[in-house]
Amino acid sequence: MLKTKEVEVILNSKNVEYYESIGYEIPKYINTNNKWTVKRGTKIKVKIDDLLPYSHVDVLVKCDYCGEKYNEVYANYTQCHNKSNLLKDKDCCGVCRGEKQKEINIGLYGKTHPNKYEYDFILKLFLERNYILKTKEENYSNTNDMLEYICLNHIDKGIKTISWGAFYSLNQGCKDCWLDKNKKENHHNWNPNKTDEERKNGRRYFEYIVWRKEVYKKDKYTCQCCGGNEGHNLNAHHLDGYNWCVEKRVDINNGITLCKDCHNDFHHIYGYGDNTKEQYIEWVNNKDLSNNEFLIVS
Repeated sequence: MLKTKEVEVILNSKNVEYYESIGYEIPKYINTNNKWTVKRGTKIKVKIDDLLPYSHVDVLVKCDYCGEKYNEVYANYTQCHNKSNLLKDKDCCGVCRGEKQKEINIGLYGKTHPNKYEYDFILKLFLERNYILKTKEENYSNTNDMLEYICLNHIDKGIKTISWGAFYSLNQGCKDCWLDKNKKENHHNWNPNKTDEERKNGRRYFEYIVWRKEVYKKDKYTCQCCGGNEGHNLNAHHLDGYNWCVEKRVDINNGITLCKDCHNDFHHIYGYGDNTKEQYIEWVNNKDLSNNEFLIVS
């Protein structure tokens, strides 16, 4: 309930004509250009019913739930009362906001928590996507829970986890299924005019892109030499060179994350092409990093 009956507002170019048009007396004076004007910072008192809806003055409101009084910016108050919900005319303080939301949910959905779907409903949706839900009913409380499942298309990948919001609202799911649907000719950047050999030479093929991301993930997006982890400053380095070790080109264990400076330093010493894991071990063990920890590959 709005308790304030009258407020003091500062006049400006956006409201002075409005208040004058509805009968308020505006203090004016003649300036040096011989024109009537309003002095900056001039204040007048107006009735709450005449206040512009976007006014940022504080008004006193009584909570319809606990009876406590609290201050609210008038623009926020009017915005709340203009909403198309069932209880737009009931005011609540910050403490009672949850109680009001429960009433709204009961009116709209017939329950206090509209996001708590029945377990059988969730189980059915998972089965429709060819997933086996592993989270037991007794361990499910609401949609904030992380749900465990197995994708029948990728059983070898083991148990996966996903939030209900990501699964239901964002339509997300098994990452491996998404990769299957978006690789090669199904990817929006696919160039049908390139040969497989051209893609491998340019390292612009699907398996390589996935390999690079997995190497970063394995190394927690951190240079394994100096510890740097600045964004857009990392390279996935092949321990056994890309050009000669074909069978390990997309082997995650053959990759290691280096920052651009460390990566350039390595290739400055050993050159590009025909690189080996032994070269990396030699280089990283001889590198001067007095105050940094780094991974030594054995």
